[in-house]
Amino acid sequence: MQRNKPYLPNFKLTDFDIETLAQPIICPKSQEIQYYETLSKICTFDKNNINNDVFFSIVDNSFIQTLALQQIQFSLAQYPHQRHSFNIKLSCLADEHFVQKLLSFNGAKFALEISELDCYTESKEIHHNLSQLQANNIEIWLDDYHSNNKLANMSLDTIFWDRIKIDKSFLKYADLESIQALEYFLAPFCSRGLIFEGVEDTQHHEMLKECHSLVQGYHYSRPYPLQSEQAVSLCS
Repeated sequence: MQRNKPYLPNFKLTDFDIETLAQPIICPKSQEIQYYETLSKICTFDKNNINNDVFFSIVDNSFIQTLALQQIQFSLAQYPHQRHSFNIKLSCLADEHFVQKLLSFNGAKFALEISELDCYTESKEIHHNLSQLQANNIEIWLDDYHSNNKLANMSLDTIFWDRIKIDKSFLKYADLESIQALEYFLAPFCSRGLIFEGVEDTQHHEMLKECHSLVQGYHYSRPYPLQSEQAVSLCS
């Protein structure tokens, strides 16, 4: 059955609120914060949480673009001396109008995490738009890289990423040798290095101190909400 609007069983979009969270991305050697990832927590107005992956797989690109622009505008206004990253689908960056809105932030430094490779990565339009963004201090990151992800591996030959974030599942079975091997393998495909997600304990931290990557995970900080009056809502 076709629907003209994003759909979730038993709910309308007006039933949702989006709380904006932040989680630091850290240099493990100095333990200094390098970036803050901006995250979204989806909940209904009766305070039930909704799976983020399900929600964002259903809403359309215009919703995601509007959310990203609101979060970027807020972060730049409230935290001008911090670098933030924001999640976006690759197909959103095929939209020239949206890209121009991103460029209108006048050289502000932030990163876009490509959370879904949902369009043709060899597109001239995509390459042109990514080049424009990168030339204006907007970093382009590949999110949730895993060696078994065919699309992610194919993108290494078509997009020169600023950073590549390693899926948190990697650290479950990793040792220092495998971490360093992955750094070596991916070095030609990104200009600024890797970010390892899912750093949960001291063992992970001690291994990654010996490496050249940034880190993110509960060992350093859980995602924390911005002040309640700063929550982003597109559903009113």
